[in-house]
Amino acid sequence: MPQPRLDNRSRGLTLVELVLALSITALVGAGIAAMLTAVSYGTSSEKDLRTLVVKHKTTDARQSAAIRSSKMVLDQGADFMVLWTADLNGSGLPNLLEIRRIEYDSGTNELRSYETDFPDSWSQATIDAANAEYQFTDDFGAITSALTSSSLFPMSLWATDVIGWTVTLDNADPQQASLVSYRVTLQTGSMSDVTVNASALRN
Repeated sequence: MPQPRLDNRSRGLTLVELVLALSITALVGAGIAAMLTAVSYGTSSEKDLRTLVVKHKTTDARQSAAIRSSKMVLDQGADFMVLWTADLNGSGLPNLLEIRRIEYDSGTNELRSYETDFPDSWSQATIDAANAEYQFTDDFGAITSALTSSSLFPMSLWATDVIGWTVTLDNADPQQASLVSYRVTLQTGSMSDVTVNASALRN
């Protein structure tokens, strides 16, 4: 008696069909992974860009305000600038209470400001020392550098992730300058950007 033939529709997958199915599944999985990576990268880049914009605006505002409210550039170097903020006592000469140092530390990528805040706890002797007047021929770079490690001249951190900072004056003699140009390069994550601006002193 002849045996009935099996219907082709009831047979199992061949090896070729199985490999093809696995290959298609792998391609779909790789496509999904690539899409998720792209979305994640895009989100991270947008966040870095927003952070970078905020840092630039904050840093620029601080520098511009400090320069525009100052009377004179007392000294300037590759990584610092010393400003005479105001002649508070009308003596015509700067003292520690009237000086600000802006400094860039390339080792820590920080932009800092140093300025006396005149705390109530100061003794009369300390106040008198802070009121001691400097001559315009003094080395303000060295004087303020030495004071940065003392409580008389506390530090304010203006910006982090600063990978470049330069200052250019419109006069070879800092004390004769009236315009201060500065260039700041900030980095956040994989993104970096440069801000170039200029501010006039109020002299």
